[in-house]
Amino acid sequence: MKSPFANGRAQARVAARPARRSRQLRFSILQPHYVPMLILVGFVMVAVFGGFFAPHDPGIPDLRNTYRPPFWQEGGTTNFLLGTDNLGRDMLSRLILGARVSLLVILVGIPGHIAIGVTLGLVSGYAGRGVDTFIMRLVDIYLAFPTILLALALIPVLGPGIKTIFIIIIVTGWAGYARIIRSEVLTVKSRDFVSLAKVAGASDLRIIFSHILPQVINTMLVISTLQVGTVIIFEASLSFLGIGTQPPMSSWGQILSDGRQYVSTAWWIAFFPGVFIVMTCLSANLLGDWVRDKLDPRLRQL
Repeated sequence: MKSPFANGRAQARVAARPARRSRQLRFSILQPHYVPMLILVGFVMVAVFGGFFAPHDPGIPDLRNTYRPPFWQEGGTTNFLLGTDNLGRDMLSRLILGARVSLLVILVGIPGHIAIGVTLGLVSGYAGRGVDTFIMRLVDIYLAFPTILLALALIPVLGPGIKTIFIIIIVTGWAGYARIIRSEVLTVKSRDFVSLAKVAGASDLRIIFSHILPQVINTMLVISTLQVGTVIIFEASLSFLGIGTQPPMSSWGQILSDGRQYVSTAWWIAFFPGVFIVMTCLSANLLGDWVRDKLDPRLRQL
């Protein structure tokens, strides 16, 4: 026969389990990387599917509803939740379209950086000697040249527009990949499995892509996550200067530029795109820090 004390202890353990699970759930939700991850997932969902739910056409002006404040302010209406701009265009719809532009820039720019930077880093680190010196001097020259000036030099040749933005972002973001991947390759190529592959008669291309590249993928992923915020800010900067996306296409930087002259009278035109840029870039950087610590703690000094 069990003692009443044993039954009491068993009941206490059973009662403690839900509380323990609740504490574990709260702890997991409060993990530092969960909030930026949720924000970025929301950003992607809005960019991909937001166009189906946008309340208005973001490119059509409505001069009867110019400078409408957000719905919670006097004069606002739920028909324009975040207000309207100087031409009566719905701010919420324009911000949704701007999210789509930012996502397109990420999807085009980051793979472009990887294709150029990782390839040059692999070749530079593996070949060594004259090839390494030439590529690294090229990287040094590139990094010494301000990227905004390079963009301003390319605009008269290519003309403003989203395609030009893609080209500029691709050609201005590869150097960081090349330098870091090259340093990783210098370490990896001295390992025994690379020497054994050479003794076995493997070609240089096979060694690079079958033995060395898999060893630097974690580093490549870390750089890519940290580059997301940089790409968004760079595109927003170009659009803010008027050399990025052109109407009727909207980007957050362009909307911010449109609203800077109305800050004192219609603060919401510049405020909301600024908040979206800050939240997205900060979330990308925080998530990139977490990915870096998980995949390769040696890169914490980056």
